[in-house]
Amino acid sequence: MDLPLVSFCMTSYNQREYALMALEAAFRQDYPNMEIIVSDGASTDGSAEALIEFSKKNVQWKDRVKILTSDHNIGCTANYEKLFSAARGELVISADGDDISEPNRVSRIVEEWLKSGKKASVIFSDGWKIDGAGNVIGRIGRRSVWCPLGACMAFSPRVVLDFPAVTYPSGYQDYIFARRGILIGSVLQLEDHLIRYRVGCGVSSVLLNRRMPELRSAKG
Repeated sequence: MDLPLVSFCMTSYNQREYALMALEAAFRQDYPNMEIIVSDGASTDGSAEALIEFSKKNVQWKDRVKILTSDHNIGCTANYEKLFSAARGELVISADGDDISEPNRVSRIVEEWLKSGKKASVIFSDGWKIDGAGNVIGRIGRRSVWCPLGACMAFSPRVVLDFPAVTYPSGYQDYIFARRGILIGSVLQLEDHLIRYRVGCGVSSVLLNRRMPELRSAKG
């Protein structure tokens, strides 16, 4: 059976070493029909340059990986909208630059998505929490559209393409996309641990500790 094209879409913002590990995990996916798109939100630590150089070294991914850059920090949600708009796949795997996807993440998600008849527009998985050094410190637990976590989710591209652009800077894309998914399809939950979610030192953790609403849009 011909396998559908899947877009592995990853954001990056001032997390150079973590982002390189996240991209390496994308290269290690065991799913054969996949493109990788990374969008860097104008990092100032050389993340974009490092990602471009690293992608060039993985010649087996030639013509299947794109590194998108910006001249200013457009914010997390706009960054994901940019990724979804560039994606050619029937399904988008969401990934953050400070997390690690297990090698079978894409293949397991596609397997269950195909069983649903491609009707699922939002797909959640379980996962592990890791610290800055990559040590497992707990599990994420099962999520829902009412308490989503973008790092462990996959979507139909329609959650972006069928809706107007998000204009409020404090909106978080996982909440927005998950609820849109309910409107256009069904929700699928997997118990597999398919992601290693970095806590305590990643961009998301920094934002959650900030109290001023205007600073919540700084995530790139």
